[in-house]
Amino acid sequence: MAEVLKEYGFDHVAVDLLEFKQLREELIWHELKRVILDQYIDTNNLLIGVLGNIPISYLTHQHNRDVIIVFKKSPFHWTRKYPDKSLKELLELKHVKLIGTSTVAKYAKNISPFFNWATKQEDTRDNIF
Repeated sequence: MAEVLKEYGFDHVAVDLLEFKQLREELIWHELKRVILDQYIDTNNLLIGVLGNIPISYLTHQHNRDVIIVFKKSPFHWTRKYPDKSLKELLELKHVKLIGTSTVAKYAKNISPFFNWATKQEDTRDNIF
């Protein structure tokens, strides 16, 4: 496209188009990073809600299994539908639609990078997720 525009004497348009495209790409990347960061924060808040704010070095693979079980038993959209209920109350609800398996997998996938980072920082020995 830039070559065609130059051929017709529109050098400045080609530069403007490239700048716009670059700006668009930067905006998309920025927004994507923000969305991903928000997802990681939300998921880690869920993790804290399930396990409590305990030292990361105390966590074991059993904690991972417990977290996944809790996620699987959690109501669909529970943060919106039941904002005032405790985790124990949420898990005791009957006849509610539960979080889907893909959402549980997404939560687990979002937790793993946090533990990868913590392992690299030597804050924990193992990525239990």
